[in-house]
Amino acid sequence: MNPLKAYIVVMTFQLTFIGIKYGVSNTTNPFQQSTPSPAVSLFLAALFPHVIASMLDMTNKTIIITFHVSGVVGCEALLHIFLCNFFWYCITNLFLLLLVLSFCFFDYISHMLLRLFNYASHLRHSLLDYVSHLLDRLFNRITTAAPSNARPMPNMEPHPHPAPV
Repeated sequence: MNPLKAYIVVMTFQLTFIGIKYGVSNTTNPFQQSTPSPAVSLFLAALFPHVIASMLDMTNKTIIITFHVSGVVGCEALLHIFLCNFFWYCITNLFLLLLVLSFCFFDYISHMLLRLFNYASHLRHSLLDYVSHLLDRLFNRITTAAPSNARPMPNMEPHPHPAPV
């Protein structure tokens, strides 16, 4: 499937689900009410830039970001109409935002993660080298040097005494 048409397919499914849920009743269908809900207005406001951005050249980064952001906002607005629960809307919002960010910036994110892991590996090796160097210095200092305040111990070997005469 063409990634540019993924939002249209998702929005079509969502509109179908909304149509099945609310039916053709004027009182419950949010699209047939005399004053549309804010979610319907948000959906329509996101739909127009999405359609316009899909017709333009997709090599420009600004157009790509506009396309994806307006697509996500449109899908979120439809999900808000379908679910009618603010808590689920927030969960969906976060999930879709992370999904779009991963699609838009996959190369950048993978490059940044690779740099982070390389830096962490280098830092770990540097830290281990530093700790081993400190332990080596400490061990050498303990084994080779006597403390400066140490007195020489008296000779504890038995001395031969002269025989009494």
